[in-house]
Amino acid sequence: MAGREVKVAILGDAKGLITALGLGDTAVGKFFTNLQAKSALGGLALGAGVTAGVVAAGKALFDLGKQFDGAFDTLRVKTGATGKELAGLKESFKDVFSAIPTDMAPASEAIAGLNARLGLTGQPLERLAKQFLELSRITKTDVGENIADLTRLFGDWSIASEDQAKALNKVFRATQETGVGLNSLAQNVVQFGAPLRNLGFTFDQAIALFSKFEKEGVNLETVLAGMRFGLKTFAKAGEEPIAALQRVITQIKAAGSAAEANALAFEVFGVRAGPDMAAAIREGRFELDSVMSAITNGKDTIRGAARDTNDFSEQWKIFKNTLLTEVEPVATRVFTGISQAMEWVTEHRADFKRFFDDVALAVSAAWTVVEPIYKALFDQLVAVFNLIDDLIHGRWAQLWGDVVAIFEAAFNYLVAPLRGFYRLFEGTFQDVANAVWSVIGPPLVWLKARIDEIAGAVVWMAGVYVGAIDQVVGAGTALWGVIDGPLAALWSILQKIYNTARDAADAIRNIPSSIGGAIGIGGGSFAEEVERVERLKAKYGGAEGAIVNRPTLALIGEAGPEMLVPLHRAPGASPLPNGGGGVIVIENVIVLDGEVVARNSAKHFGRAGGPRIPRRAIA
Repeated sequence: MAGREVKVAILGDAKGLITALGLGDTAVGKFFTNLQAKSALGGLALGAGVTAGVVAAGKALFDLGKQFDGAFDTLRVKTGATGKELAGLKESFKDVFSAIPTDMAPASEAIAGLNARLGLTGQPLERLAKQFLELSRITKTDVGENIADLTRLFGDWSIASEDQAKALNKVFRATQETGVGLNSLAQNVVQFGAPLRNLGFTFDQAIALFSKFEKEGVNLETVLAGMRFGLKTFAKAGEEPIAALQRVITQIKAAGSAAEANALAFEVFGVRAGPDMAAAIREGRFELDSVMSAITNGKDTIRGAARDTNDFSEQWKIFKNTLLTEVEPVATRVFTGISQAMEWVTEHRADFKRFFDDVALAVSAAWTVVEPIYKALFDQLVAVFNLIDDLIHGRWAQLWGDVVAIFEAAFNYLVAPLRGFYRLFEGTFQDVANAVWSVIGPPLVWLKARIDEIAGAVVWMAGVYVGAIDQVVGAGTALWGVIDGPLAALWSILQKIYNTARDAADAIRNIPSSIGGAIGIGGGSFAEEVERVERLKAKYGGAEGAIVNRPTLALIGEAGPEMLVPLHRAPGASPLPNGGGGVIVIENVIVLDGEVVARNSAKHFGRAGGPRIPRRAIA
C-alpha cells in the first residue's frame, strides 16, 4: 500500500489554520500568532489586522461556546440531570469527545442515551459511549438508533452492565461473520428472545441462530412460529423443552426420507411450520458451531477495528477535539457572557429605546436652538463680505444697504437664541396641548354633540308650542268674532241699567234734605242733621211705644209704620207750632226706614268726596 504524504506550509498568515482549528485565543493560537509576528510579511500585516483579528477570535470563541452549550443542553434535557450529576455528565462528555473522532452532537447523544437507558455514570458510561460511537462510525449507522436497539437487547437478555461491552463486541462479530444488519439482528433477538430462552438457547446461541438464519435465507417468521408451536407441544407432553428439541432434531436428521421427516415435524411443529422446520433441520440450519466459534472465540473488537481504520483525518479530528476541549472553559465563558449580555439587553430593551429616544429628542432640541444662531451668523458673514466687495469695487450707493444688512444680521444673531428657545418651547407646548387634548378632547366632543341634540330638541318643542299657541289664538279670534256682537249688546244694556241705577241713587241722595226740610230740622249739614235726628230719636222716639200725657215732640216712623191714637182732644197740648189737641189726620204718609236711608246716603256721599258720616251716627 502506497504511503500518504502530507505537506504543511506555514507561511506569513496563519489565519486559515487558526480558523480551521477553531483555536481562537488558545495557546496554540498564540503560537501561530507569534510565529506570524516574527515573519516579515506577518509583521507588516499584523498592525493593520489587529482589530479584525480580535473580532474574528471573539466570534470563533462565541461559536465554539455555542456548540458546547448545545451539547450540554442535550445532556440536561434527555437525562433530567442537574447540579453535580449534570456536571459529571459534562465531564464524561468532554472525555469521550476528546478521545473519539466524532462531533459534539453524537457524543452528547451517546452520553445522554446510555445514562437515561442504563443508568451508567463515570468510567462505565464513558467506555460504553466510546464503543457505541466507534461502532456507529465504522458501520456507518446512527448512534441513536444503535443505542435504542442494543440497550433493549441488554435489558431483554438481562446483560449486566459489566458484561455489556463484551456483549456488544459479540454482536459486532456476528455482523462481521454473517453480514446481518446490526439493528435487525438486535430487534429479532429481542422479539423472539422469550421462546428461545424457553427452548434452552443462550444469548450467544440466539445471536448465532439469527445471524445464520439471516445469512442463509431462512424464513424467520415461519421457523420461529414452528418453534413456538413445538414449545407448546413439549409442554403438553410434559417434556423438558431443551432435551425434547434436541431429540426431535436428532430424529428428523435420522429420518429415512423427507416424508418421514415432515410427518415427525407436523406432529411437533404444526402443519404450517412443519415442512420448513424439517427442511431447516435436515439442511443444517441449526448447526451453529462455526458461527458460535466466531462470536465467542473471536478476538476482534469494536475499538480495535476503529483504531485500525483511523487515518490522518481521524487523528486530526481527535487532535482538534482535544484542543477544543481545552478551550471549552474560555469559549463557554465568552458564550455565556455574551448570552447573558444579550439577555440583559433584551430585558432592558425598553430602557434602551427610551435612552435613544431621549438622545434623539435632545439632539433635535439642540438643533432647534442652534439652527437660528447658525443661520444668523451665516447671514452676518455674507453681509460683511458684501460690504467689503462693494468697497473694493466702488459701489458707493450700496454701502448703506450693506451697513443696514450687517446691523440686521447682528440683531438676528443676538436674538437667534431667543428664537431658538421659543421654537423649542413652542413645540413642547404644542406637544403638551396635543397630549391634553387627547385626554379631554373626546369627552368635550361628546358633550358638544349631546348639547346640540338637546338644543335641537328644544327648538323642535318650541316650534310645536308656537304652532299650538297660534292655533289657540286663531281659535280665540274666531270665537271673539262670534261673541263680539252679543257682548256689545249686553254691554249697552248694562250701561243703561247702570245709568238708571245712578239716577235712582241721586234721587235717594236728595231724600234726606227733603225730609229734613219737611220736619223742620234743616239748616245744617247733613251730618249735623243726622246727629240731631239721633238725639231726637233718643229723646222723642216712640218705636217701642209710649203714653204721652203732655205736649211732646216725638219722632214717628223711625222704626217702621206707627199709629197715633189720641186719648183726648185737649187743645194746645201739642208741642208742634200749630198747637195740638184734637184729631190730626195724616194722609198719604210716606214711611221711610231712616237707618237704611242714612247708611246708603252716607256711602253715596263718601264715594262722591263729600263729608263722611261716623259709623256711630248710623248704627
